[in-house]
Amino acid sequence: MSLLLIGGLQIFKSFPALYLGDTGYETSGAVFEMGVDTLTDGTSAGWLRIGSHRWITTGFILGFLTPPSSRNLAASQRWHLFFSWVLMINGLMYFIVGLATGHLRTLLPTREELKPRHLLQTTWNHLRLRFPKGDPAVKYNILQKLSYLSVIGILAPLMLLTGWAMLPGLNSFAPWLSEIFDGRQGARLVHFVTANLLVLFLLGHLLALIAAGAWNEVRSMVTGRYVVQDGD
Repeated sequence: MSLLLIGGLQIFKSFPALYLGDTGYETSGAVFEMGVDTLTDGTSAGWLRIGSHRWITTGFILGFLTPPSSRNLAASQRWHLFFSWVLMINGLMYFIVGLATGHLRTLLPTREELKPRHLLQTTWNHLRLRFPKGDPAVKYNILQKLSYLSVIGILAPLMLLTGWAMLPGLNSFAPWLSEIFDGRQGARLVHFVTANLLVLFLLGHLLALIAAGAWNEVRSMVTGRYVVQDGD
């Protein structure tokens, strides 16, 4: 995911603008855009615009976190496509094994868990960094279930479909795919938003892991051994 992100940033900075629907590349009206202005003193200032709001930025993120180091659109597209296949195959294996072992069924929330009171209480406990202990600690809570289901059932399929919709070769015999997103520019916008949501999920996931006890959590992922703390 890290290599997909930085490769995607390299592709994005080749044309740092996003449009709603099937909009031409040279027309105005981007809903999200980044650029650089040359100031009167000869220096440059980066900027970011969302809708009608514009902010001055440093532009450093798109400047060096983008392999390959040179601005090579074709090479970055190859990087991005290759690691997208790696992630897709990995995700497919996860899905198949999850179905075969019944693991995916553990992600289905119960009626009791979906009640507003339970949702609010679980959220409040997480905000205070109060995580389950005892037997509940070895089961997914409602926030985990909803976030994982959102990634598996919404974000991952959207990322895959919008990526395919932007491929010229696939678009030549399946034009209906890009039409689902109102054109390739619409697919590009959804792809960008979905990528950012996945990054936010990953960051939240890592922060929660650290807060809950990084060593115990990571060890359980690798070895299956999880030390359950006694409940209060």
